[in-house]
Amino acid sequence: MLTTYEPHISLKPYITQLYSIKWERNNYTDGITEMSLPSGTGFMVFQFTGRFKGSIYDKEITPDEFYTIGQQTAKYMLTSDDEVVELTGAVFNPTGLYKLFGFDMLHLVNNPMDTRILLNNTLKDFTFVYKAKNKVEDRVQLVENLLLKQLKNSSYKSCVVDTAITLFQKGKGCCSVKEIAEQLNISERYLQKKFKLMVGITPSSYNRIVRFNYLFAEMQSNNKHDYKTLSALFNFYDFAHFSKDFKRYCGESPSKFHLEQFQFLKEAWVDSPFFINK
Repeated sequence: MLTTYEPHISLKPYITQLYSIKWERNNYTDGITEMSLPSGTGFMVFQFTGRFKGSIYDKEITPDEFYTIGQQTAKYMLTSDDEVVELTGAVFNPTGLYKLFGFDMLHLVNNPMDTRILLNNTLKDFTFVYKAKNKVEDRVQLVENLLLKQLKNSSYKSCVVDTAITLFQKGKGCCSVKEIAEQLNISERYLQKKFKLMVGITPSSYNRIVRFNYLFAEMQSNNKHDYKTLSALFNFYDFAHFSKDFKRYCGESPSKFHLEQFQFLKEAWVDSPFFINK
């Protein structure tokens, strides 16, 4: 079960949502198994009950108890044999992690990092209090307070990369990088350099992720999907190019993919998508 929370107004330039997730094994046939698509965002995650393992590009990952990850460029599978997995987290704007922590974003692409390293803090006191909180809302508040403390080391300034991101989102990923660069009156090369520094991936990679997120949000789990219409609606050159992107982000071809197998995917990308700007 996914629940989202509005962040403090001071954090909104950096994060889009705070959230909590609870998965129970008795809702699955063979252990907890969920999928996360590339979202164009970064995450800071605080596991509370149970632990999960991840895999991306078929590489198994065992995240730390508290971890931070930047951009993901392929599907991210989450599995656990625990009876319950419960966690709290924050969803970062594409430039949010860079602006709040000044960290090398390329290092965080598809790579979860111990949040203690990112904060240069053992989080000993935070961990003790966090583990003692039984109410979800109290844990969310603790995470928010932790991020609010970080603001004293940061001063938010909007930049050309933020404007480009807004334009990519406004165009639902259907505008080319060249078109965006021209609107901003800058060179594609300059945009790529600044974008990779602050987001971790190229603007073209981010743009494809945005397009797929908007497309995926149009899917309805109870209906047969008209993929050819969707691919045309989102300016794919042809159905073969759409199928290639679909397999890259979902791990399977459109004909073999079954959304109803993944509750988190359905909740976060289709029923109430909070990775895109409506």
